[in-house]
Amino acid sequence: MYKVIKIGDKDVPMLAVASVNIYCSRIFGLDPLKMVGEDLDTMVGIDLYQKLGFLMAKLAECNKNGSFAPMSELNEDSYIAWLCEIDNGAYMEAAQEIAALYIGQNKATSKPKNT
Repeated sequence: MYKVIKIGDKDVPMLAVASVNIYCSRIFGLDPLKMVGEDLDTMVGIDLYQKLGFLMAKLAECNKNGSFAPMSELNEDSYIAWLCEIDNGAYMEAAQEIAALYIGQNKATSKPKNT
């Protein structure tokens, strides 16, 4: 799923795909599927959705050219640099949309058959 999310005065394209979970696990050592219920009011929830927002933004940026981000471009240093560009208050306002985009990509799209 692709969506442009406004964070402060920036329009940030984000791409939620299955590889977000793999990137999150390899780069940050987090399993977002187990943590997705975390409340956005807790530090754990804020941290998770900041990291997911970063990954989805970088994947959208790299996917413009028809390819996905190499692991070398997705690391903690680039994550910290990305966070430094974003006002924390503005990020908190956008966190709900980021969460909805991520959760939306994890929903099943097929409908069960009536038996």
